[in-house]
Amino acid sequence: MRTHQNPMVYGSSGSVNRMLQEESHFEIWKLRMDGELDAAREMWIRAKSKLQAGVRNIDLELLQASFLRAEGKIQASEKMIQECWRLNEGSGKVPAFQLVFQRGLTALYKSDRSAALSDFVLAKSFAENEFERLWVLNNILSSMDNMGLPYQATLKTLQEELDRAMLGREGSAPVGIRGVLQQANAFRSIHAFREGHFDRILSENRKGQTGQEQWLRLLTAELPFVAGTDRVSDAEREKFFLENPVFHVNSFRARTLQGVLHPEDSKQYRWGDFSDRVYLWTWRWLVKPEEASMDRVLSLISGLEVRKASEKLGSDDFQQIRNSLKWISLFDHDSQQAMETLMRNFAPATFREDPWFRYEELVIDTLLALRDGRRFEHQELLKMVQAHPVHQETYQSLSGLVDPQFPGNADTSSWTAFKDRLTEWVASHEQEKTVKLVIDLKRYAATTTRPRKTILSHSLCRAFELLQAQASVSCEEFLRECFGLPRYEPLIHQPKIFNLLSRMRQLAPSTLRFGVRDGSVFAEGDWESVGWVRPSASSRILAKNPLWKERLDDWKSQSPGANADRRDTAQKNQLFGSIEKLREKNDGISRRDIEEALQVSRATANRIIEKWVREGFLTREGRSRNIRYRLAQNL
Repeated sequence: MRTHQNPMVYGSSGSVNRMLQEESHFEIWKLRMDGELDAAREMWIRAKSKLQAGVRNIDLELLQASFLRAEGKIQASEKMIQECWRLNEGSGKVPAFQLVFQRGLTALYKSDRSAALSDFVLAKSFAENEFERLWVLNNILSSMDNMGLPYQATLKTLQEELDRAMLGREGSAPVGIRGVLQQANAFRSIHAFREGHFDRILSENRKGQTGQEQWLRLLTAELPFVAGTDRVSDAEREKFFLENPVFHVNSFRARTLQGVLHPEDSKQYRWGDFSDRVYLWTWRWLVKPEEASMDRVLSLISGLEVRKASEKLGSDDFQQIRNSLKWISLFDHDSQQAMETLMRNFAPATFREDPWFRYEELVIDTLLALRDGRRFEHQELLKMVQAHPVHQETYQSLSGLVDPQFPGNADTSSWTAFKDRLTEWVASHEQEKTVKLVIDLKRYAATTTRPRKTILSHSLCRAFELLQAQASVSCEEFLRECFGLPRYEPLIHQPKIFNLLSRMRQLAPSTLRFGVRDGSVFAEGDWESVGWVRPSASSRILAKNPLWKERLDDWKSQSPGANADRRDTAQKNQLFGSIEKLREKNDGISRRDIEEALQVSRATANRIIEKWVREGFLTREGRSRNIRYRLAQNL
């Protein structure tokens, strides 16, 4: 007969009565740990009704806290567990297994995996039977896995314990172990996903899955790059929707599949469910931007705080969100710097690279290198993609985005449209082999191919675009389109136009000529040596989305170097404020000029100058006391 080190009943009822009650409560716990919530709750109500007036039972109160957690009422559950701790401490007794174990589960639900692991390890020392050992080992394994810690020894111990528990039971798991078996199967499915073995998750012989396994099967079937999703029937999906919106966790998942954003979802969620939703909804936007709103994805990440998230995210959670954001940034060149800053500060302290997510990241990086014209890097990344073990598998179709030899099996119209958008970018960059000047209207960069030189300038690129579309444009329209100035005053604005045309002549091939005639700006000659990189429809939508820009600014402000970046920007703006006065000096800008413009000391001015010269913001001319500085031409 099972006994506790620490009787959970307060108020004297007799030792025999106490042991009988403990056995009854343990049967409720076994049902609860198997997920048999209705049966467990019914037994709990009967047990509670037998308590004498004024008698409190910690076991029953912990069960109630467990039910509250299942309903998503985390704060109420946590408060009740804390009260149980106070009651136990007041009795002067050693905490029992469930008291420590339930506190660990609450911490795990809140993604405080470090605290959860500590409690589970402590609870292991209080486990008194095979059921409790299995429950706690299962959760130790989950915590270690999500923290990116080595777990092989724990997994081996859990499997040995399960084998012993099932010995002689002819494959029929007793109450209390079924939930552990389900979690063990879910653990294998999760690892199959991380390795990119989606065929194992969708295989016909694994129907009838429950809980996490069922969720992962349906989630996998919704991802557009996975082949064989037709193996999940509409009836199976309907069954999930009908059965699962009972408790908070499962209703969150059901709404993820349905594409429904509910106000309650932002109040309580588990990071694993949140990252699944971000990942799925991002992929839906990628393949069907006209149906899946970008705003819906952005609303999910609107409250993402880098430092807090990095403390709570598991390894696979981080990788899902990282890849989702990188896919989105593929459609907005201006987000590159913000993405790099975010990723440096976003990663958990310890995490492992899973094969599938690493492969997906390599594909994205290959496309980013291609988009930006980094040809050597693109070739090196492509070699890494082709050498990856996931690359040639037929159950995934990402390979077809970068390597035509392995197109994959996804042949839906939406997937084909997605591939076509990427192919359009490839074609726009292939022209660099023959053209002498490339105008990139996605990031407003003008690049000469021989020698290779890039100037970032919105007005310059807009001028090329305008004159290529119309051979002659009035000075007033030219000024408005290139500089955003509403009124044209010849005496004031003609020098500005002449200066811009002069810069265009320096970059353009000799077959093109620009000038001003009869109040109009004109272009004459052959445009064949000029190539164009134009934004796709998705890129234009994203670039104009204020919520996306707001998120980028938020992430920049949350980075450790944000204050230094803001100070640097402010100092550059101060220098720009004196730009006209400084440019009047034919002999360039001196260190003293910069010192006065920024109102800083000589030593500080020297440090700022050295930094700006390294960045290319300033160029240095002359030597010794004759050193002068000039603002970079692309500014």
